[in-house]
Amino acid sequence: MCKKLFTGITIIGVLVLVILMISCEDNDGTLDPIDSIKSPCDNENRGDINLDGLPYTIADAIFYVNYFVYGLEALGPDFQTAAENSDINGDGKVLTLPDLVLLIGIIVGDETPFCPKNLELKRYEYWVENTVLSVSDELGALYLELDRVTDIHLLNSDMEMKKDTNRVIVYSLVGDAFSGQILRFDANIVKIEVATAEGDPVILHKY
Repeated sequence: MCKKLFTGITIIGVLVLVILMISCEDNDGTLDPIDSIKSPCDNENRGDINLDGLPYTIADAIFYVNYFVYGLEALGPDFQTAAENSDINGDGKVLTLPDLVLLIGIIVGDETPFCPKNLELKRYEYWVENTVLSVSDELGALYLELDRVTDIHLLNSDMEMKKDTNRVIVYSLVGDAFSGQILRFDANIVKIEVATAEGDPVILHKY
């Protein structure tokens, strides 16, 4: 009698285990991403963009800047790992301007590598008048894609600029910010992205 009871309990236990295993899988048999993917804040290598084992250095910031101009190849052969390490604010998005600004802020001592960062979405305006691009509020970085190759001139001496063909990024490796007139160029804007001086995301509207 006891032997039969023990066998019955064992069979029930196996069935429960099988049911639990099935419930933790997607329809294609793979594990649920919630269980199999770590939070960006659990990444101990966060901030190490050039993969030299030292996070939050100027070299990491330069690699990050180069990505916006030259693309994934600027991150080296293991660009996937570099991208994973680029989510500085822990919002689940990689290779973004807010992350770059926050990375520089940590490097210069204006910010701390606390994760996740409490982000505040801003809404600013921009306009182009007589080939001059201006922005309404203080920003920490700006990225542009233009519809053709043209001369691009930086109008703020406190900032730095890097460009290649029709792509350009405005930034500061010492954590400076800008507002008002920033660039002069004779072309149409295809894409524009910005981040605040604190590394917050911005929805930019054309004035």
